[in-house]
Amino acid sequence: MLRKLKQYFQKLNLTKRKLISFGISVLIAAPMFFLSEYYGEQFNQVMWVLLGIILTILVAMVAAIAGYAVVKSLIGIAAGLSLLIFIAQSYCDTSIRDVSGDGALASLFVMVSIYLIVAFGKILLEILSSYYKRVENEVWSWEKVVTVALFLFFVGFFVWEIYLVMKPIVLDLCVF
Repeated sequence: MLRKLKQYFQKLNLTKRKLISFGISVLIAAPMFFLSEYYGEQFNQVMWVLLGIILTILVAMVAAIAGYAVVKSLIGIAAGLSLLIFIAQSYCDTSIRDVSGDGALASLFVMVSIYLIVAFGKILLEILSSYYKRVENEVWSWEKVVTVALFLFFVGFFVWEIYLVMKPIVLDLCVF
């Protein structure tokens, strides 16, 4: 009997993972169906609230993973960024400045900034590719596409926030 059942599952291309997902879905859906029959409209309202909470938690988890990736990339360049800002602010605080020093600081700031942006992008790309390698061999369902799109959206959002924090610091320097 079990052998015939296994052969039948193999014909249908049902893997253990798919069967577990189906079993969990049935275990969740069956009680909800029966409870909605007995409690009616109140149960439906509660379920919409619970669904909203679950979706919010899932989006927050994706945002947390994206934030971790961006912060890890930022930590990779933090020493260079801190040194660059320290040198620039120290130069601006000195009382003895001239045009050649301003030009030197401006070119130094631009060159180091380009290096740091490239290093940040390289580290972030490595982290993103390591996350992508975890899911690249699976079938691209709509859930996966939405999750990856949310992840990339939050990565972009956190990079934009870093830009918004750095912009006033750079604009406050004496050479810009």
